Amino acid sequence: ALPISTRVPSQPQTKPGALHALIDFARTQGTEATWEKLFELNMQMVATPDIVEALANADRGSLSHVHLLVHTSERFRLMELLEQPVLAAARSYPTLTFESYTMLLQAAVRGIGIALAPAELMEGDLSANRLTPIADWSISGLTSGYLIYDEAMSAYPPLVAFRTWLLEAI
Repeated sequence: ALPISTRVPSQPQTKPGALHALIDFARTQGTEATWEKLFELNMQMVATPDIVEALANADRGSLSHVHLLVHTSERFRLMELLEQPVLAAARSYPTLTFESYTMLLQAAVRGIGIALAPAELMEGDLSANRLTPIADWSISGLTSGYLIYDEAMSAYPPLVAFRTWLLEAI
């Protein structure tokens, strides 16, 4: 059995500690364990189809409740991102910051606002038309996803099976 635990950290983990392995997002690889890069993030601005339509029609009344939804890892470069002409509409919206992309995307699907989020984490929402890109625009994220484990655990059968499944799924 491979127990799975979730947490919402304020800082990336550098080693698995008491866990067999962990998946985390960081700017660079750590040195205290084995770090396997799973993917780099490709950030897009998305919203519900209704919000995207209101943006296209400059319908200020329909956009009065809209927020800009960002992850804590992207918050620090938000002003730089908002200089992009395609994001001009988002400059005036209040910002909500999330420590979890899952919560951020749930807020976007519920129509709370325009999300800056990784395309890799919202494929289901995009294909089901729950979310729509606001423009044909993307930018590399500041962090990448890593599988992190102690070298001593590399042959542990549940971890080997999980790692194999994870790499195939990605």
